[in-house]
Order: sequence, then C-alpha cells, then structure tokens
Amino acid sequence: MNHNHQNILVIHPADPSTDFLSIIYKDINATVIRQKIPKSKLKKLMKDADRIIMLGHGTRDGMGFVEYQGGYPVYITSLIDSTLVYLLREKEDNVYIWCHADQFVKKYKLPGFSTGMFISEVNEAYMYDVKATEEEVYESNLKFATIVRNYLAKSGEELKKIVQEDYDLKSDVAKYNNSRIYNFIKTD
Repeated sequence: MNHNHQNILVIHPADPSTDFLSIIYKDINATVIRQKIPKSKLKKLMKDADRIIMLGHGTRDGMGFVEYQGGYPVYITSLIDSTLVYLLREKEDNVYIWCHADQFVKKYKLPGFSTGMFISEVNEAYMYDVKATEEEVYESNLKFATIVRNYLAKSGEELKKIVQEDYDLKSDVAKYNNSRIYNFIKTD
C-alpha cells in the first residue's frame, strides 16, 4: 500500500463544536473544504485526491453540515453520502471521523480509519450515560486530535493501534471513545 499521500483532501464542515478537529490537518499540505461547495466540484476534488480525511458531525448515513434553529442542532445536511461511495472506494487509506462513521464505512465496505459513536460534547456524554465534565471532554478532544495529527502519515491499522495506545486518558469519555476506534481493510 502506498502511503505517500501527495494530494490530500480534507472535508471538515465549519462548526464550532468540531473545531478541535482542525488540529488534525494543521500545517499539512492539503486542500481543505469547510463550506458548502457544488457536488460536481466536490466529486472532482475527491477523484483527484490520494487520501480523503472527513471530519465533523454525521450519522450512519454519512457526514454533513449541522443545521441549527434557535441555537439547537436540528438535522444534518448531507455532504458525504451513498452517492459518493464509488469515489471513496478508489482510496485505501481514508479517514472517517464523525459519530457512527463506522456504520457508514461497514455498510459500504470502505477501507480506512474510522470512529464509531464519538463523544465530543458533554450533552453527548449524558445521552450515552457517560460521566464527563466539560474539562474532561475538552481534554479528550484535544488529546485525540493531537494523536491523530501526530501519526496521520501512518496507515489505517497502524494509526488505529497508535491512537488506541496513546489515547489513554483516565476519564470515562476517553475510555468510551477509545473503544470505538476502528480500521477497516479493503475486501473484494
């Protein structure tokens, strides 16, 4: 597998609650998409990329932009979804970091580093009955993003192993997240 990623595409919809993920691609040579762009342009960028790093909010159906009403998240406007799977299949070393990304990756048999449900906010911790303070969540987010950034050049399985070894905080939120880090390999 070639890990010489000459052309990296980062797709990270702008949202203050996921800004900590920008650590992952800080100071790397990459094309970064933070705002909505025409699907045709997105497809071209994805096709030309050697590796695609997708970061943000999502569901088992994909990743996208969170739409807010009255300051509360209402729904996710799709950005990465089933219509783009054929482009993701062409790459072997993508990074999928959003809540339930593992289900999307498994459903479409995509290879790459992935997170499952990932607690990045205190309200998510409460939803999943995980005890966490704002400080613990902040520390967990920072630690996770920094480790991924430091080892981003590694392949999926190696990246997964290093992240799980180094992301060893004592908080319940970090333990929860650490048990939901995956690497999926290409199957024919």
